[in-house]
Amino acid sequence: MLSHISTLIAVQTQTGLSFQHNRNWLSELAEDLPQLVWASDENGKKTFCSHRYFDFTGVSDLEAMDRQWNGFVHPDDRAPTFKKWMDSLRSGESYTAEYRLLRRDGTYRYVRAQALPTRDENGRINGWLGMSKDINEEKVAEQLRDIEGKIQAVRRLASSIAHEINNPLESVTNALFLALQDRNIDEDTRNYLNIADAELQRLTHITTNSLRFHKQSTAPIAIQPANLVEEVLSTYMTRLRAAEITLDRKYRSDLRLLCHADDLSQAVAHLIRNSIDATQPGGQVIIRVRDSWSRTASNRPGVRITVADTGEGIRRELRERLFEPFFTTRGATRTGLALWITHQIIRKQGGSISFRTSTDRSHHGTVFSIFLPIDGIDGDTLIN
Repeated sequence: MLSHISTLIAVQTQTGLSFQHNRNWLSELAEDLPQLVWASDENGKKTFCSHRYFDFTGVSDLEAMDRQWNGFVHPDDRAPTFKKWMDSLRSGESYTAEYRLLRRDGTYRYVRAQALPTRDENGRINGWLGMSKDINEEKVAEQLRDIEGKIQAVRRLASSIAHEINNPLESVTNALFLALQDRNIDEDTRNYLNIADAELQRLTHITTNSLRFHKQSTAPIAIQPANLVEEVLSTYMTRLRAAEITLDRKYRSDLRLLCHADDLSQAVAHLIRNSIDATQPGGQVIIRVRDSWSRTASNRPGVRITVADTGEGIRRELRERLFEPFFTTRGATRTGLALWITHQIIRKQGGSISFRTSTDRSHHGTVFSIFLPIDGIDGDTLIN
């Protein structure tokens, strides 16, 4: 991008044309470029913005753009972005920054901004010429690679911990089994041992799932969705009890679904975790798995998974943006990628995801519904 800026500056130098006094000339060149082009005087005051820049932000005049520019930058990026710009104005060195810029539709898009100083015949800086490029897709891909790396690290850690736990767990389980064979122990002691045995069985189930999570194949496999949901739920039972949230689940499907099981587990986990986060103590999380048909004209058979909660619901102004990357209602504690990733996973499975929500005081909560067609993935690579 700096090469484009350098070219424009070179043309200006050779022709003697001034950016500040020949906006028509700059506008003609700028509109041929896909970037958002802008110019400023030596103090950083905007003297030109391309039509693409105005269209992006929804601002209609140059004065408003100069006055409001910093307000279009995401609040978390505002201070470091402004500092870099001030540093360049003081030093005369090239300016480069990446930040989120507010688009006219209310969404923030990552842009990469770069600028070079322009100079008069005596070599003094008399202005700046800059371009901003939308790099949102690039940043999303980068974030996903980082997340995937972290997921793989968690999988390796989970596998390592599960291996370390398995041996002593097996020993304790065997010891409990032997203790329960003693006919001389009193009834209360036997009850306590049975409780301990049940908890150990649950722990064994969790460690087995952790090992399976680490070793899952990227090829599609045939699974029963109810079993997958139950396995995901097993990791949240303690959290549900601690939060005093009632779990209501019903499974009414015996279909075997061909899917990428590890991805689908991740999508279901995102929805369950969001429902738990949204539900107050004493509330309820409701999960259903049933045979279904798509609601489109193709009317394909498949499985529907619904995850609902009795939380406060999603405010109307937030609903349209729910599946956008980097959009979150939970501030800095979340990346804003969970629902976007879930949406991508479901699309990859050939399915669809929808939601309905209510903030009404007498009937509030949110329901997410996933439909997965049984023919959503090519069966040539089926693993039995």
